[in-house]
Amino acid sequence: MSPFVALFASIIVYLLGHMMSFVVYYVTVLKTDIFSPAFGWLVKGIYFILPNYTALSLKEFLDVPGIERIAGAQFLSGLGITLVYIVLLLTL
Repeated sequence: MSPFVALFASIIVYLLGHMMSFVVYYVTVLKTDIFSPAFGWLVKGIYFILPNYTALSLKEFLDVPGIERIAGAQFLSGLGITLVYIVLLLTL
């Protein structure tokens, strides 16, 4: 059962890492009245703990003019985020 649990946890972290920035935007920036303030704090906590895989993606910048400048900055930003997260995980 352990490999199945590891696979399931990996898939959940991957999916949450890709969609949490959109969920945080929807809950906090749009400030809909559907959600309670406690749910907003929970979403922000999950967003703080999980890696933000959207920051590592270049898909958003493919149609932008001047991609050469943006891609370099995005690469360095993604590399920094990745290194910090790896160090954090190894420390834990």
